[in-house]
Amino acid sequence: MKKIRYRAPLYEALLEYSKSGVIPFHMPGHKMGKGLPDTFSENISKFDITEINGMDNLHDPRGLVKKSEALAAEAFGSRRAFFLVNGSTAGILASILYISNKGARLIVQRNSHKSVYNGMILAGVEPEYIMPGLIQHFGIPGPVSPNDVNDALGKCHDAPAVLITSPGYYGICSDIKEIAQIVHSYNKILIVDEAHGSHLRFSKELPLSAVESGADIVIQSAHKTLPALTQAAYLHIGGRINGDEILEKINMLQTTSPSYAIMSSLDLARGIMEQEGQQRISELLKNIQILKTRLKECAGVKILEDARLDGTRLVVNVAALGMTGYEAAQTLREKFNIEVEMADLYNMVFVLTISDSFEDLDKLSDSIMKLCKRYGKGIAQGPDINRIPEFNRKSGLISASKSPKTIMHMDKAAGHISGAFLIPYPPGIPLVCPGEEITFEVLNFIMDVINVGGDVNGVDENLCVKVIN
Repeated sequence: MKKIRYRAPLYEALLEYSKSGVIPFHMPGHKMGKGLPDTFSENISKFDITEINGMDNLHDPRGLVKKSEALAAEAFGSRRAFFLVNGSTAGILASILYISNKGARLIVQRNSHKSVYNGMILAGVEPEYIMPGLIQHFGIPGPVSPNDVNDALGKCHDAPAVLITSPGYYGICSDIKEIAQIVHSYNKILIVDEAHGSHLRFSKELPLSAVESGADIVIQSAHKTLPALTQAAYLHIGGRINGDEILEKINMLQTTSPSYAIMSSLDLARGIMEQEGQQRISELLKNIQILKTRLKECAGVKILEDARLDGTRLVVNVAALGMTGYEAAQTLREKFNIEVEMADLYNMVFVLTISDSFEDLDKLSDSIMKLCKRYGKGIAQGPDINRIPEFNRKSGLISASKSPKTIMHMDKAAGHISGAFLIPYPPGIPLVCPGEEITFEVLNFIMDVINVGGDVNGVDENLCVKVIN
């Protein structure tokens, strides 16, 4: 019988990528199945079932799902845990909807993920911003200062909650324990977007997890740093949160056809980390230290080292090579078959998990050293990453999101109020939000990113943006 060839470009591309021998230093944390048992990988399509008899119901868990969520709560140290199959985004949105019943403002850091802004728009909540400082040379956001949280709470009495992101995309962690004490002294709720930190609980060599630090609601993307499938996430709550109420919000946002494959990977990832996480993270950190020691011999790169850094996150600055992060990432891909998690103007970010072997990291260090020797061009002459344009709010986030909008070329947009988010992606942190002025400085920064190969969501292929009429 003649073999039928289906037209399935996405499937075919994924199949080709899976056979390419690429070394993935990107999400998900199972690294193309290396961190998962063979029995899971071999049976994943058979796990794709529905709410048949005996398999429980995610929206009203009473059996297996309830038991698995209880095991997750025990492992992570929370009072109650919920499985999320629509990623951390669903948990962020549910958390903001939950606190919106208690007030119409939310204290957030300005460099929050776009899901936080979307949640505020959906819930009708206005932001009160905290501005983290920059880590010089790398041009990346630093931690949130507890003093800034205290100041914001002192000024914004009607905000029922504070939402902090820790760790950030670059691995920088804030002092959640001190921030939690401050927030609770005002009798407010602390929500932590810990999407990049679901592994922290399982090692004393890493910063303290948000749950252990006393946060009230913690959202974790298991798929980012644990051996779990993409979209697999947890939401944890402490004793100050009504579990039934937040489950109502979660159920409003999650699909009514949840993936049992994703849920089972949440269950499995917790089991793996509970039994083996501490030892395997310790081995990973030793391998990372070997890699960093080798790279210190390479004069063209600078490794982010900071006491507040999650030690499993590797950030490499290539400015001294005369390359952008985008160029360096492309070279690693094309010449060495290494795929990075993300690149910005002068940095590359590598997500390292217990699924990465010593051989993987050895190949990475060898490739970066060859990158320095073969492709370096001298000191970079590009845009200054240590200057992030200041934002200028002209109207509220909610009113701006509902206002009529016009498409306008960037050449004419200076001085207008943005009607959409302008987001360099990755990492997905808004440069401009609806209701903020599009300044010349903002436009120049956007063009700097685009001209060196970056991507900015909210700017179309014709270099047009949305502005408020």
